[in-house]
Amino acid sequence: MGNQISQQLLIFGQSILLGLALGSLYDLLRPFRLRLPRLTALLDAAYCLAAGAAAFSFLMERGGGELRGFMVLGTVGGVVLFFCAFSQWLRPIWDFWADTLAFLVYLLSFPTLWLKNFCKKMGHRGKNLFYFAKKCYTIRKTGRMCVSRGGEDHGR
Repeated sequence: MGNQISQQLLIFGQSILLGLALGSLYDLLRPFRLRLPRLTALLDAAYCLAAGAAAFSFLMERGGGELRGFMVLGTVGGVVLFFCAFSQWLRPIWDFWADTLAFLVYLLSFPTLWLKNFCKKMGHRGKNLFYFAKKCYTIRKTGRMCVSRGGEDHGR
């Protein structure tokens, strides 16, 4: 009987660790949800899928496929413990890393902006080149430059 109790106590401790991990994942997504409000639903859906997969695999591996009350209590207790004890101290760290990641994305966007501006300039120059080529072709074939002015040949 003592072996079964110690096994259940071990699973209870592991479910508390699972709750701490799920709480830290949710807290890690908080700065991204605050900075990118349009992605809140997508990030919440991703969290729910990750939390569900983690809970299901924990249930299958450690619980032997049986949902036990102390496992649910331990997981919920781990999440509550994380938000009461650790969340306020880890929030500045998550904010720092979210800002660092945003700055890195900003720096990596420079080559894309340069390429966009280069393509825009090449498109403008190409447009002028084709316009000039059309004029040259018209002059060579007809001997005169074809410029229509305000309905001059409109009646013909």
